[in-house]
Amino acid sequence: MYNPNVRNRLQSVKNSTPAYKNNYIGKKSLGQQVEVERMLFRKSMQIGIIALLLFTSLMIIMIPRPVEAGPLTVVQASINEGFQEVDVSPGSQGSITYTGKVEVINYNTATPLIVTLSASSEVGTATLDKPSMVFQGNKQSDTFQIVVTVELYTTRQTRAVRVTGFWNQGATTGNVGEGQAQIQVQQFERLTVFSELPVIETGPGTQAVFSLRVENTGNYEDEVRIEVPNIDDLTDKGYIVPLLPKSQILVGEPKIFTLPVTLPHDWVLWTDHPETIWIKVTSISSGEIYSEDYPLIIRVRGIYIPGFEPLFAIMGIAFLAVVLKRRHDKTA
Repeated sequence: MYNPNVRNRLQSVKNSTPAYKNNYIGKKSLGQQVEVERMLFRKSMQIGIIALLLFTSLMIIMIPRPVEAGPLTVVQASINEGFQEVDVSPGSQGSITYTGKVEVINYNTATPLIVTLSASSEVGTATLDKPSMVFQGNKQSDTFQIVVTVELYTTRQTRAVRVTGFWNQGATTGNVGEGQAQIQVQQFERLTVFSELPVIETGPGTQAVFSLRVENTGNYEDEVRIEVPNIDDLTDKGYIVPLLPKSQILVGEPKIFTLPVTLPHDWVLWTDHPETIWIKVTSISSGEIYSEDYPLIIRVRGIYIPGFEPLFAIMGIAFLAVVLKRRHDKTA
């Protein structure tokens, strides 16, 4: 007997089989797609990292680097004499010579390295004997001389002497390390002594006042001492000569000294003789090596009788001479 329910169940089983298969196939395709996407992501990351590395390498290569004349080029100038003095006194040359050298370290021996030097001095003028040098091959150093000339009478001072410059090697350039020394202008001492009235005529028992002008014609301030070398002889004769104090004299600023000399007060009927007062001006700054002598002269002329005026004394002498002459004439 035909049963419709059985038929329906069979049809249901038949219909359900393809749906199960289709569901299995769909899940399998989704897993494969995810795996493919993962592989593509990994590939993309690898390509990105490689691209980043390549870009970084290109940037490093493209950054400009300074071109050097070899691994490291150093050019240094130096002066052998660290300190020297120059004489600028009258009659001197007013010049001094410095020696030095230029040293080159680690330069490209295949390309010539040209060094250009210049010398200068803060006082006077500096002359360089080798303003240009060429280094090639194994040559590592070269020497030079600097002559500094200072004008005579230049004020005493200490200043710097320098040598510097630059170098080039092909298209590459650099500065030369500076060499430096010191120069001192020596002090020299010169004095000028002068009196507008070096000879004074006066009578015995009076006072002669001299005016003495002392000028510092050296190149720096000086301390001087004024002495009278023959003061002992003058004192023995009765002259009174005062001592003058030490004094500081600047260049170009002369000083005036007053020297009052008192003559002897001895009884003198008549005298007519010169008396010399020797003046010695000594530079203390020179270690008392340099000095100038200058004579002052007193012309002692007349008579001196203590308690009497010279005019009355002269009149008395004249009267006595007349009386003696008349007696002589009568006896004759």
